[in-house]
Amino acid sequence: MKRFSTTFLFLVIILGSYVASGQKPYLLIQRLDKPSVTRRIVPESQITVGKAIIEDSINQRSFYATGILKGLASDSLKIWTSDDWIYNILSDGSSLRKEYEYEFDYDKPKTYRYFEFDDIIYIKYMNPERKTLHNISIAMICISSITAGILAPVISYNFDKKEFNSKRYVNCLKAGFIGLSIGIPVAFLTKERNAYFGDYYKEYFPQWRIVGVNYRD
Repeated sequence: MKRFSTTFLFLVIILGSYVASGQKPYLLIQRLDKPSVTRRIVPESQITVGKAIIEDSINQRSFYATGILKGLASDSLKIWTSDDWIYNILSDGSSLRKEYEYEFDYDKPKTYRYFEFDDIIYIKYMNPERKTLHNISIAMICISSITAGILAPVISYNFDKKEFNSKRYVNCLKAGFIGLSIGIPVAFLTKERNAYFGDYYKEYFPQWRIVGVNYRD
């Protein structure tokens, strides 16, 4: 119990740092149908960005890049790319994806992609503190599941005396369930977020707009 209380306190501290991330430079986006709903995307976030390349009224292409957000300007953003791809929608309705992968290597020249705000049709992101909290919650779920499903019955059975310690078993189950009750909702609340812009996805998803870059809270 004490171990899970300590972990929970650590999660609260991480969440506090996530809230404090609003003091960094950030990209502010706003949901069009609910103007009071805004989100902040800060540098070093894990991010995927897409832009449309419409060649004609029949054939369409869109370009996407995934990586780490490394820079924000007044009208554009910069990504250190891990992979990118071109998605083609052909006149017969079929699609084709061509993908390129890169490695994050600090000793090699970086591959950057730049996106102007007016061209962006899609953003999926996870801020650094949010990612840390998400990873911790996933680890907690795994450990708690192993504790409740595997360790609890094993450590509760005395193989020499062939006796089962039900009290120890219940205590192990409680510890596992406490971890799951914390880890699962936190993992859900800190998963990657999506935002769609312009006319490209307007028939399928709520639309957002990029308000701009703020340098102070």
